Amino acid sequence: MTMFDEAHYRWKGDPDDGTYELQFDRFELNKAVLLIVDREIDDIVGQVVLPADDVPGIEPDDSGGGAILHGVVEDEEIIEMTYDPELTEQRRAELKDLQEQTRSSSDNNNESEN
Repeated sequence: MTMFDEAHYRWKGDPDDGTYELQFDRFELNKAVLLIVDREIDDIVGQVVLPADDVPGIEPDDSGGGAILHGVVEDEEIIEMTYDPELTEQRRAELKDLQEQTRSSSDNNNESEN
């Protein structure tokens, strides 16, 4: 048994043992949904739903804040996870920049239509 006994997994295939990026996606009631990403192929290979209290780096009021963790998978289960505050902040900044660019582009298009 692992420390994440209440975890429920959905895999796209049989995952290899190793380290994966875990991206906090959303809350479902008192559970956290994390996307499991294989950075070598830059693709989502599964997801895990587990009690939010078991996930370091997220708070109940963090509605899709994009926390990034690293998880060690062994025998199709996460046996360890650690929060990466630096990568989380980097991704949040990138998302904010992208949103501002999109908003600016949309504003410019609206002005040219008038």
